[in-house]
Amino acid sequence: MKKFFTLLFVGSGLFAFGQSTTVVISQVYGGGGATTGSPAFNQDYVELHNISNTAQDISGFSVQYGSASGNFGSSASNLYVFPAGTVIPAGGYLLVAGAAPAGGALGPSLPTPDLVGAFNMSGTSGKVALANISTALGCGSTPCTLPNTNIVDLVSYGTANNAEGGAPIKGTNLTSAEIAVRKNSGCQDTDNNNNDFDISTSATPRTAASSPVNCTTLPITLASFNANATLSSVVLSWNTSSEINAGHFEVEKSVNGKDYVAIGKVKASGNENGSAYEFTDELSKAVVYYRLKMVDKDGSFIYSKEVVVRSERSASVSVYPNPVRDVMVISHGKSQNAANIEVFNTMGVRVLAAKSVAQTETTSVNLSNLPSGNYILVVADGNNKSTLNFVKY
Repeated sequence: MKKFFTLLFVGSGLFAFGQSTTVVISQVYGGGGATTGSPAFNQDYVELHNISNTAQDISGFSVQYGSASGNFGSSASNLYVFPAGTVIPAGGYLLVAGAAPAGGALGPSLPTPDLVGAFNMSGTSGKVALANISTALGCGSTPCTLPNTNIVDLVSYGTANNAEGGAPIKGTNLTSAEIAVRKNSGCQDTDNNNNDFDISTSATPRTAASSPVNCTTLPITLASFNANATLSSVVLSWNTSSEINAGHFEVEKSVNGKDYVAIGKVKASGNENGSAYEFTDELSKAVVYYRLKMVDKDGSFIYSKEVVVRSERSASVSVYPNPVRDVMVISHGKSQNAANIEVFNTMGVRVLAAKSVAQTETTSVNLSNLPSGNYILVVADGNNKSTLNFVKY
């Protein structure tokens, strides 16, 4: 029997909610033990996170695994009961490993787990429940009704049934390299599996020895977060209403809404009454996702909601007809703001100036008064400038 911490909290009745206010499943990995491919780890695991501000005693509770359409806890190995004295402190994590890796299993070893069970989960599709009972929940082909007084939290991944919110994480089969990771350091819980989790190939499971993340005390209160696209760039702007021990912001970008990379860092002002911030990124894709990682001075962090930028701009400016006699139509893509349009002769003298209309994709200009010859068109929007040659006859 293994004990975690000495502070006990009696009150399991608090767990009878559909949306947990206490302990959630914060990571799930079922690809351990794979003998082909590139598994993230050589062992399955379930990570728990105490999202409340008080210690939680989960003695006698259980982690129950079910196949995509099978029963929870269908066998002894698919049901792990927490021993007496298992307590997760406020903001703390707990790592429960699955069956020991079989011979030939690939992938690195887990960090030393806090507890070890015998479950052997599917790496592609399955479901895991944290229950406040020690007996099997059942409910396989006929899913458990949610909310359920015996279910503290439930996570379905791949194409499994019984998902919170109706949609499992990803919605297609996971690979042995993919880990389901609850957003905001394990703090986000909207009762929607697909919305609350990211898929990661680089996440590290956290244990009782990891630094706690307090979900109820946030270093930064974000008032707004917006993104506006021009022809060539995206301007991100955000406002905070309060900052307590705030360290910095990391701007993260994704082209698929799941895999994010950091593209910039902005120092927090530390103003207790909040501040305004701005960051500019080059626009390279038609659809781009952004989020903010808001980092405290002690290293703890939370994520903002994501914002999506959909740009309909053309890859380059084009004109028709070319050669042109009277009216030329310039195709410049849709921009947030009006673009400057200029025409120069071969001597570098500007002979025409106009502006596009914001949120339009084309602009027509009348060139009937220009003499025949070669000209240069320049379309400028913010920091982006496109040029091309055309002929007037």
